Amino acid sequence: MLTEIPTSDDFEVVGMQLLNVAWDAAATLVCDFDMLDYREVEKDPKNSAYWKAAKIQLSTGLTIAQQGSEFLLKARIAKAGVHFLLGVGKNKCTQEYTRKSRAFSEFRTVDAQDLIKIYRAVCDESLDNEFAQAYERLRRQRNSLIHSAGSRLSILASDLMCIVLSINQHLGREENWVKVRRDYLHSTPVALMNPETYADYRLVGEFGAVRDLLTSAQIKTYFAFDKRRRNYLCPCCVFGGVYGYDEREPRTAMLEPNKHDSETVWCFVCDETQNVERIACASLECKGNVLSYEWGRCLTCGTEASCASVPRPRS
Repeated sequence: MLTEIPTSDDFEVVGMQLLNVAWDAAATLVCDFDMLDYREVEKDPKNSAYWKAAKIQLSTGLTIAQQGSEFLLKARIAKAGVHFLLGVGKNKCTQEYTRKSRAFSEFRTVDAQDLIKIYRAVCDESLDNEFAQAYERLRRQRNSLIHSAGSRLSILASDLMCIVLSINQHLGREENWVKVRRDYLHSTPVALMNPETYADYRLVGEFGAVRDLLTSAQIKTYFAFDKRRRNYLCPCCVFGGVYGYDEREPRTAMLEPNKHDSETVWCFVCDETQNVERIACASLECKGNVLSYEWGRCLTCGTEASCASVPRPRS
């Protein structure tokens, strides 16, 4: 008989863990780069050297992301029947595992190139052609890396992040990637040693850097956040959370609704809606007029309302 049969949930758990590991490869590089003093210097040769040295991490992340997509496709297929994943004929399979107990892992499973075809044949949920084509490109890129060292393959951190986001959007159970990351970070070894601060601190810094890195269209597609609008510091993440205010100023909040007299801001990282006051910032150097109601700080520059030596006239 067939033993140790994996379930759909088993495949999904591993698939999502792999996506998070792939994302980590890019996010760690992006966060580290964001903390460097020369990060804003255009055409600095150090920038090129940094990303050239990061090629192996990004390439490894790509192969892990592709593996994650395979597991998530297998999770969907396994719901229809785990036997669809076996790469041997039904009769041969029956003959082999009726003689003695055999673990599922001992059998050859279907090839990665056939997963989309099998998915469409046995699963009720549709899979759009654009994602199917992206999956095939990713599979070929992975093969290039594995079988020929991929010396000519170049991948950017933003490319890897968008690959992960697209896979999660099409195959993940939770479409909100920030929530996925929060759950994952709380389960990491570092978080287990420092459960009260690590995950939230990493999350704010990570997605503050991601907001700056990805295009407006990508941020809007995957996070429902409009970076083309005026963005603000989140009172909850920056002033009320563990991150704290610093020169990197992660601007992850925006007025919601987008009106000149709106009195709330929404943050795509913590998903909290916070009350604000529409009064001019106390700093002469700041033109902001959105202050945290709870913390009394400007959400444009971080100035505390009572700290300015010369207050600006209120309008």
